[in-house]
Amino acid sequence: MLGVWSAEESSALAAWLTFGVLLISAILVLLQVREAVRLREAQTRPFVVVDFDTEGVLLNLIIENTGSLVARDVRLEFEPTFKSTQFDPWPPEKSSLLTQGIPSIPPSKRLRFLLDSIPVRVEKDLPLTYTVRVSYRSDERRKPFNDEYTLDLSFLLGLPEIRRKSIHDLAESLEAIQKTMKQWTEEANGIRVYAEDFETHRRESALAMAWQGVASRMRGGDSAEIRDSLRDALKSIGETGEPPQGWVDAIVEGTPVFIRLDDLKGAAREDD
Repeated sequence: MLGVWSAEESSALAAWLTFGVLLISAILVLLQVREAVRLREAQTRPFVVVDFDTEGVLLNLIIENTGSLVARDVRLEFEPTFKSTQFDPWPPEKSSLLTQGIPSIPPSKRLRFLLDSIPVRVEKDLPLTYTVRVSYRSDERRKPFNDEYTLDLSFLLGLPEIRRKSIHDLAESLEAIQKTMKQWTEEANGIRVYAEDFETHRRESALAMAWQGVASRMRGGDSAEIRDSLRDALKSIGETGEPPQGWVDAIVEGTPVFIRLDDLKGAAREDD
């Protein structure tokens, strides 16, 4: 049978229960404050991201500050030590980037460095997987930030690449167009424009082929026979004009001639 609590005991129990509630409330408030501080720091801190990036067969190193504050005294440490097959006598592993670090990286700043050729690295049996430790400071915090990334290129082996056209490709294309247009430019900043009648060009091409066919068979022959053969050749391509004497003389003498439709006497097509 439970005993009867005295007034003093009931008061003591109530005091302890109140103390327990207050203690739990204080702990919850402290946890909320710490979480708020952590969230604020995460939103208002530098955040340096390091990654490998490929461009065709080229390997690039990307360093980017995705945070909202300046990252200062940024230092990178590769494990194993990074080695490159390129750029002797100044390989990337001897650059100030890896030996001295970067003094500061502003928010949203993205740095890109060419490191190596992937096929050559594979041929030389150099590592494709690295652990990168990054340390940097913020003006609002004495203790440095320390992040660690695993950069792995081995998944690229055996995979085909689908390369997207970038703004760099667009710039190269525009430069090529600019160089071509400079070749067109005449004095006084003009541009050479060639206007051509397609129908005239087509008929003159057919005339030249007809003349060449007769010339290859009758070079140095009789003028009258050459003229008759030219008439037949012209008729076969639908032209009814009279071949000029210059065309005939060129075949007799074995010399070239410039074929122009305007030189064909009475030039017309049978289907006109």
